Amino acid sequence: MTDIEREWSEYVQTTAFLSPHTIKSYKNSHNKITEYLEKPISETSVLEIINAVRDLTENPSSQSTLYTAVIVFRKLKNLDNDLIWKEKKALIPAEKVARQITSASKKQYLPTMDILKKHMNSHFYNQDWRGYIICFLLINYNTRNADLDLEFVENLHKTKADKTKNYIVIRKNDFIYIRNSFKTARKYKAKRHTFKSVPFGRAVRYYIAEHPPNTRVYLLNKEGLPVNNNSIANYIKKHTYQGLTEGDYNKCAVSSITEIADYGQLVALGERRGTDVKTLIEYYNIPYNEKLWGGSI
Repeated sequence: MTDIEREWSEYVQTTAFLSPHTIKSYKNSHNKITEYLEKPISETSVLEIINAVRDLTENPSSQSTLYTAVIVFRKLKNLDNDLIWKEKKALIPAEKVARQITSASKKQYLPTMDILKKHMNSHFYNQDWRGYIICFLLINYNTRNADLDLEFVENLHKTKADKTKNYIVIRKNDFIYIRNSFKTARKYKAKRHTFKSVPFGRAVRYYIAEHPPNTRVYLLNKEGLPVNNNSIANYIKKHTYQGLTEGDYNKCAVSSITEIADYGQLVALGERRGTDVKTLIEYYNIPYNEKLWGGSI
């Protein structure tokens, strides 16, 4: 085992309560930095790390992500991170400007929620049951990619065997959508939503019927097995409107709510997605006004 591999192994031993999404993100960052440095992060000077991050990307958001990983791996060795934190915080204004530019440019071509719903329904009419289910959950529960990595089960008892996974529980009169693994699970804990939908029920029934009897059924699968985490984003985009990302779908939802200044809907969206209202307002640059929106942060 190399020193770089050993550093990653030591980190993995601390990840018992982290989501697969977070671990994957740190793995990607660790790979990028150590491949550039050709040595472990913990054995590299702060100046070398800062220069490496600047060389690896000019995008302020990407730089911030790399610095977050650096802080984690240096912390494992009880190394001082003050200068790294200072460098990361200095990126905040540039990150905000970049988001505003991206948001403004995307707003010109992102579809309305009505168009996204028509696309969802087209999956139903074309009997693309997986596509319909994916779009239904994206639109109604503002999910991220990892939230859609789920298994269909017939009762709640089957969800207790592994409480790190996501499930759709199929009951006689309704469904329960259980999310144990999502980006902000550590903060918001498991999420559970009970809902009824005749079209969704029909889509699920037909989707399951496409699989061999007595086999486990996953929403995202390849030849009956769950899709690799690294492939989930592209897998989902095959079914979304014009290949939009889950983030684009959420921007459409936020834009729709912003147009009518409905604070209650914004709170509900944040609850479903696992994001507080203040973060939504700041991240999406929502022109929030307490009197107009009728709610306080």
